[in-house]
Amino acid sequence: MNHSTLVVFKLDDHSYALPVFQVRRVVRVAQWTPLPQAPDIVLGVINLSGEVIPVFDVRKRFGLPVREIDLNDQLIIAQTARRSVALLARLRQW
Repeated sequence: MNHSTLVVFKLDDHSYALPVFQVRRVVRVAQWTPLPQAPDIVLGVINLSGEVIPVFDVRKRFGLPVREIDLNDQLIIAQTARRSVALLARLRQW
């Protein structure tokens, strides 16, 4: 497996990337269930094929301004050392 291949996404005018081996899949943005008293970065959770996955707002993580969700936004389902997470982002178009 080539570990140098990346999945690139945009937050405003900045591009970020994840190694492709950490990305399980990319899905259209979907309604999530809010979690009461969750940290500000956690938007809620989604149920993806029976797996409950937390949705993170990476814009907040990087201190970027809040913006409305767009139909072009996607959820990047990534695997961390401990669990799967969904990152709200917009994939970069080449």
